[in-house]
Amino acid sequence: MVAGAAVAAAAIAGRYGIHSWQAFKARPIVPRMRKFDEGGFQAAMTQAQGGELKGVDMLLLDAKLNESPPDQKIPFHHEMAQVPEFPSKLFFYCEVEPNSGGETPLVLSHVVYERMKEKHPEFVQRLEEHGLVYVRVLGEDDDPSSPIGRGWKSTFLTHDKNVAEERAAKLGMKLEWTEEGGAKTVMGPIPAIKFDESRNRKVWFNSMVAAYTWWEDKRNDPRKTVTFGDWEPLPKDIVHDCLRILEEECVAVPWQRGDVLLIDNWAVLHSRRPFESISEQATTSFYTIPLTLLFCI
Repeated sequence: MVAGAAVAAAAIAGRYGIHSWQAFKARPIVPRMRKFDEGGFQAAMTQAQGGELKGVDMLLLDAKLNESPPDQKIPFHHEMAQVPEFPSKLFFYCEVEPNSGGETPLVLSHVVYERMKEKHPEFVQRLEEHGLVYVRVLGEDDDPSSPIGRGWKSTFLTHDKNVAEERAAKLGMKLEWTEEGGAKTVMGPIPAIKFDESRNRKVWFNSMVAAYTWWEDKRNDPRKTVTFGDWEPLPKDIVHDCLRILEEECVAVPWQRGDVLLIDNWAVLHSRRPFESISEQATTSFYTIPLTLLFCI
């Protein structure tokens, strides 16, 4: 493990009492993961559509990297917080070390909740009462220039609109077709604050900042991609104040080839800083659903 990552790990564990993460040399993990039953994994992915699953369904085939443009920062979020079912643990694996940047900042969700409640109690109360609604317009095909990236065909793993509608409905997601062949997805209201029963505390479990500051392309206006559950707009100044708190409280984990980071998705929000690399495959993210894949080490 790179020295910087060790320092970051110590800082996280010492400051917040995180015991569930570790980084270690893990090149042997790749061939073992590729032995996982692809049919079963694909079926699991189908149950979790609607989140940022870039590279997940291809994980066991070609260790495909997260496709968000490397010069763009991925804001803080809990993985798939905008859908009812989400992974409890995440694996991040560095296949090719970046030339610079690419760190993975982490911040404890209950700390963000406590700071936001202290500074903006009425806002937090309204979030707890109404939750959030997430709206995205997906193109028909993947768009590598967009932070959203995947089109509806890749998102729902089908070219059939009827099948896509069925899979969206199973998630409680509304799906509307656009004249351009894309799809408008509406999810929510969905809770923005959750209760972590294992630690007996409330957590800031949402993608509010990510949606408001990042879900922007030719199809999407970030001010409309996330609202209160009653469809009222979010106050811009409070959203950006939350972003400031996230940055203040985070610890950034640097990467070296072969490092693996295990994250408790209930406890920690994560993001990704921009990076430069001599290779297209700079960092591979292993997003795991709480199934067998988590234990294929």
